[in-house]
Amino acid sequence: MKKCLFLFILLLQYWSLLADGFYCKQIGIENGLSQSSVTTVAYDDRGVLWIGTRFGLNEYRNGELRTVIGRQDNFGQGTYIYMLHCDSRGTLWASTDKGLFRYDPAGDTFVQESESTVTCAVDVPGGVWFGAHFGLKFYSFDTGTISGDDSDVYTDYISLFYREGALYSLDRKEGLAVHTPEGSDAPGWESHHVVGPRW
Repeated sequence: MKKCLFLFILLLQYWSLLADGFYCKQIGIENGLSQSSVTTVAYDDRGVLWIGTRFGLNEYRNGELRTVIGRQDNFGQGTYIYMLHCDSRGTLWASTDKGLFRYDPAGDTFVQESESTVTCAVDVPGGVWFGAHFGLKFYSFDTGTISGDDSDVYTDYISLFYREGALYSLDRKEGLAVHTPEGSDAPGWESHHVVGPRW
């Protein structure tokens, strides 16, 4: 038994030498992080790690950390970062307590696209679906605009998933729903609830 254990340990060490090395670095307030409670992260196609916290948004690039949106900002973006999403075209989306913003790397600024707070997103052909506190929103790549009316009911979307032409949504109030296109024009989609909430 001892010989088997010894051989197993030797094999683990050999495999660890063959494996690619991992670099691990802990990032905290002492390194410039805006707050220690991280709410969301996203990695964009420029090699930037975006870190959203309860009190700001941070950019980690080439070993350097900077606060992009923080407590001291007076630009109306809000500081609680609910969601970050990098879409299929490389655009970074940030949802705060003041709405949904699109990052413009040319000006290093965030442009507000909606006043709705968004909690989840999914890419689909032609755009991005967003699950907001008060309904679904659709951003069209063709028009560069967001459409979708706010509901009177707080929906609290948890997750969105797209497969074979149908959008699946999960929210705390209604449970699982399937949304299928009524025509070719999004977001004129019809909803069918599949499973009600279990909590």
